Amino acid sequence: VLKISILRPVILSWPSFSNIPRSPVCLVNHFDHVVNLVGIDYVGIGSDFDGGGAIADCADASQMINITVELLRRGYNEKEIKKIWGENFLRVFREVEKFAHK
Repeated sequence: VLKISILRPVILSWPSFSNIPRSPVCLVNHFDHVVNLVGIDYVGIGSDFDGGGAIADCADASQMINITVELLRRGYNEKEIKKIWGENFLRVFREVEKFAHK
């Protein structure tokens, strides 16, 4: 699973964000790109949710809904959004745990 990070040091290092507003719209452009490359089952979001992020309107956990709103605006359904917000990661992590206990 490719986790797209919204942490400040990571976002500020993205060349595609250097001259444009850092917004949920721009962030979801990255999700779209990964989904188009490898599919919805292999994309996720990474954040520590403690604020100070570099995405406008996503300063803390209370504003993360803005990412979901943009995903819905683009036609992602509830199942796909759940995958992005954590189900993909949990699926892979469960498989890793099974392997570790063999």
